[in-house]
Amino acid sequence: MTIVRGAFDEFLIPGAKSVFIDAYKDAPSLYPGVLDVQTSGKAFEDDLVATGLPIAVSKPEGEPIAFDRARFRGKVRYIHSGFGLGYEITRESVEDDLYQALNSQGAGNLARSMREAEEVTAANVINNGFTTVLVYDGLSLFHSAHLLSDGSTQGNRPGTDADLSVAELKASQERFFALTTDRGIKSVNIAPDRLVVANAGWFTAMEILNTRVVTGAASGGEITSLISAEAHNVVTDMGITPIRWKYLTDDDAWAFLAPKAQTGLRFYWRRKPMPVSGHDGRRDVFWFGITARFVAGATRWRGVDGSTGA
Repeated sequence: MTIVRGAFDEFLIPGAKSVFIDAYKDAPSLYPGVLDVQTSGKAFEDDLVATGLPIAVSKPEGEPIAFDRARFRGKVRYIHSGFGLGYEITRESVEDDLYQALNSQGAGNLARSMREAEEVTAANVINNGFTTVLVYDGLSLFHSAHLLSDGSTQGNRPGTDADLSVAELKASQERFFALTTDRGIKSVNIAPDRLVVANAGWFTAMEILNTRVVTGAASGGEITSLISAEAHNVVTDMGITPIRWKYLTDDDAWAFLAPKAQTGLRFYWRRKPMPVSGHDGRRDVFWFGITARFVAGATRWRGVDGSTGA
């Protein structure tokens, strides 16, 4: 839809003191603090996942040692998507705009629109991580029974989804404690350091992580009742950083994350935002746009734990 003078008559009339077009301060991008951001030089990126050897077994004197081998577990492919947006404006609109507002803020507006697409794409790794975002074992990122190579399972999601609480955060930490490799090796050291919540879960998260004594939830909140002034809330000692991500679509959802290098949550740039423009001489219309290519997803499930809430 082309910007024409008739749609902005007031911009052609003198007398206005100020013109505001989405004159808001931009919030910082949060997804680089949640996902591992990398660049790509190919049409797609493949992450290959294998697992090593099992626990060593007893060797009787004089007998040969047992032999085993590493096992291929799966592949996750990241296929870049193109994103873009633009607008058209007539030469007359540019010439007669007394406040030079219709086109002068176009670049900023396009950049804001692309930043929004980046954030939404990244957040959908968690939004859809309970359903359609699949990791190397073919199951959803958050699942109560991820498959190991011996047929046993481990979970990074409660058997019954539950809202964020002190008890659920402790249970999530216990699932981190219980992690093994796909061959059952227990010497896996992955500890969460970030708690990601939607807007509606922010105050609950802050109360859980910052309240120094153990509290109850008799009336629905984390600090509605004091259990004991002597009972220390050990969750506050875990060094967890809360992240309020307004792009999470489920108010009750939460995700407990290890450091980025250990989660396997990826954001690949194939081409960073690039301005494009041109002029249609037949209509005497200028056009301006922005394009980019990127993709987000998940390779592994270890290092990520969460729930959709009750």
